[in-house]
Amino acid sequence: MSIGCSAISRPLATLRAAGLLLLVCAFAAPAALAAHAGTKSYSGKIEQGGTISFKAAVNHGRVTRVGTFNYRGVPTTCKSRFSGVVAGTAGGATVRHHTFVAKSVATGGQHETVTGRFSSNYKKVSGTFRVTGNYPPYTGCTTGTDHWSAKRG
Repeated sequence: MSIGCSAISRPLATLRAAGLLLLVCAFAAPAALAAHAGTKSYSGKIEQGGTISFKAAVNHGRVTRVGTFNYRGVPTTCKSRFSGVVAGTAGGATVRHHTFVAKSVATGGQHETVTGRFSSNYKKVSGTFRVTGNYPPYTGCTTGTDHWSAKRG
C-alpha cells in the first residue's frame, strides 16, 4: 500500500500553521510584557508653590514602587525669619493599595516626608509634602504641610 502525497501534506500543513502561530506568539509576548512592565514618569505642582516629579515602577499596569522624589522652588520659612525656597530629593517607597509614604533624612539634618495616593487607573496621584531642618546658617526651617498633585506623562 502506498501513501499519497496528500496524506503527508495535511499533517505538514497543520505543523506549518502551528509553527507560524508559535512564531507570532514569540514576537508578540515581549511587546505585551513591555506594555505591562516598565517605568512611568509623573510630574506636577505643589499647591503652596514649587514642583514635584518622580518615576514609578509599573508591573501589570499597577505602580509597585515610586522612585526618588525631586522637588524645586518650595517656599520655606525659618525661625531666624528667613524666607526662601528649597529644592532637593526625598527617598522612594513601596506602593501598597494605591498609597505610599516616602521619608528620608539628609546629612544636613533635613527631613523630607512625601505621602501619596494613586487614582484607580494610576494616571494621577496626590498627597502631602513636608520638609523640615536646618539650612546653615538658618535653623528651624519648614515648608509646612503642603498638598501636591501630579499626572503621568
